[in-house]
Amino acid sequence: MKAVLTGGIASGKSLFASFLEKEGVETLDADDVSHDLESPGGEAVAEIVREFGGEVLREDGGIDRAALAARVFGEGGEERRKTLERIIHPKVEARIEAWLAEKTDRPRIAVVPLLFESGWEKKFDFVVCVTAGESLRVARMAEKRGMKPQEARARIAAQIPEAEKVRRATVAVENRGSPEELAQKARDIALVLKRKKEEDDRKQPMG
Repeated sequence: MKAVLTGGIASGKSLFASFLEKEGVETLDADDVSHDLESPGGEAVAEIVREFGGEVLREDGGIDRAALAARVFGEGGEERRKTLERIIHPKVEARIEAWLAEKTDRPRIAVVPLLFESGWEKKFDFVVCVTAGESLRVARMAEKRGMKPQEARARIAAQIPEAEKVRRATVAVENRGSPEELAQKARDIALVLKRKKEEDDRKQPMG
């Protein structure tokens, strides 16, 4: 079984993933893979610079993510965002596919924030979507990322609406309460993932 965790920006995916890890579930975040692709020597750097210009390149040879974000999330940035996604998404997808194919004793779940936007959901059997509501997410982005409300709403608007993500997910996890409540929900999901892995392992041929 291939499992994936998703949700809108500032919904609490990373915190939920960290709780899953404490319960023995291995995770790989598409954002971390993307960062690696855009770091000095990363395989996406040259193509990004070719498309967006030298102003998005740091002195150390990596991509200036803030400068790049200003280009793709600013006014009229929709086409530029699509161009960036065409560069990054196939490379991230290949890394995640290879990771999920590895043999392991523990259940694994990929963390893919733009799962539905990229059309990847059909590649997974079990989709967990973390939700929080727009007003709470805007407040979190203002507090933790220093974003102005209009900047936060622009980021949210660039993604598929949360209600649609919930509709297309296998299970939705609401994150409007305390970290302790979210941790309990992670324990519940971890049990499901472990049980499904055990079922898959029993189906594997011996020898």
